Amino acid sequence: MTTVLFNDVDEFLEELEAEVNGSGSGVLSNIVRVTNLNRPFVMKDDKGQKHVQPFIRHVYLLVTYLRGPEEIIRLERYVGDQWDGMTDQNERTWALATALRQKILDACAAHGLQVRGGEVRAGGDSGWP
Repeated sequence: MTTVLFNDVDEFLEELEAEVNGSGSGVLSNIVRVTNLNRPFVMKDDKGQKHVQPFIRHVYLLVTYLRGPEEIIRLERYVGDQWDGMTDQNERTWALATALRQKILDACAAHGLQVRGGEVRAGGDSGWP
């Protein structure tokens, strides 16, 4: 299975626009999956060992759809960090995540696409680097 990856919302929306306006293969089943993804902050020490920092989480907007039975279109947009006890920083992160998510939802609604949660993943792919 092939995955086409975007990290810029506008480029992703241009791709989606091409799909629904007939210059692409289309959005399979007219379903676009939209979710926020929280990943732990992981550091490597000087020996190359990974250490998870439990008080910091990276927040991503994740949008996926199937262009065909063998191709996933994926937007993974970093929007900020979530820190334990840092209310102002957390609010800015979620405000950006909400604004970008709404941009995706508006585009999907304009094209009659159904939005659902979760993500589309190739079989066995954990989504983790």
